[in-house]
Amino acid sequence: PHTQSQRSLSRSIACSRTDQPCLLRAANCFAMIRFPVPALIRQSWLTTHKSWDGFSIIQSRSLSSPAMRRFLARTKKAAALSEGPSGLGGAREHATNEGPSVDPVVASSAAFQASTDLTSLSFKEMDVKSLMTLAALEVAGAHAEILKRHIMSVDGVAYDEAKTKFERIAIHNRKADKLHAVPFLAGMTASLTAAFASFPLCFHESSVKYFNHHYVTADIPDPRDLETALEVGSWAWNWMEPPLGQISFVLLCLQFARSQMQNLGIKPYTAKIKELRAQSLVKEFPQYNAAILTSYSNSVNLF
Repeated sequence: PHTQSQRSLSRSIACSRTDQPCLLRAANCFAMIRFPVPALIRQSWLTTHKSWDGFSIIQSRSLSSPAMRRFLARTKKAAALSEGPSGLGGAREHATNEGPSVDPVVASSAAFQASTDLTSLSFKEMDVKSLMTLAALEVAGAHAEILKRHIMSVDGVAYDEAKTKFERIAIHNRKADKLHAVPFLAGMTASLTAAFASFPLCFHESSVKYFNHHYVTADIPDPRDLETALEVGSWAWNWMEPPLGQISFVLLCLQFARSQMQNLGIKPYTAKIKELRAQSLVKEFPQYNAAILTSYSNSVNLF
């Protein structure tokens, strides 16, 4: 068949239209070459038709069609699923009339129970690979567990004693967190106070008149112009608009400046505080790996 395909290809190239480009004629001829059917397609055909007559070869054009590619993908997926679940200590499902069942010997093993119920796993029950994966996702518990095992390795102690030393490290790591959190708490308090106070200062008549009497001293409109909250807001907006607009513009500029600092690699306040905290921790416990201590310190929140 291979020699016949070569002769057919030669005749097609020689006898094709001369006004077609040579590369196009060659591509058309190649698309008509007949190849042996892959074993995967041959097996599916025999399963359906119980015979191989009339389907011993296939064209490359069929193999490259989207429908054929989808068929191959579905067949491979079905073959992979038919092999049974993997990664469960050799467990396999056995199909019966009552549905799939699991080998009871395997089901009673602790490894299978831990694999089927991941929510029951604590960090100390995980292997190193799982801990490293979670640590790369910035999970604080994984960083803490890695540090505990590092303490066990360096000091040569049991897990319970390593936990005691880890608690000392954790206390030292957070000893100045309350002081570091003061700017955040002050900013949060000020922003929440201003947010809720802006409503009565704009729409409540008594509050607006009190603020105007002590801080603005603008002319008070006629009572008939202050009958609704919207009319009061229209009057109060004469002096509320400048500070609110200016504050919004300042916050926008600060946000833009922060993004440019991050682009330049300059650490904002939070990152700088965490860096100083990690340096203090490394200096206090020099016997442990600096990278592990730094990763753990950075994973702990300031509050």
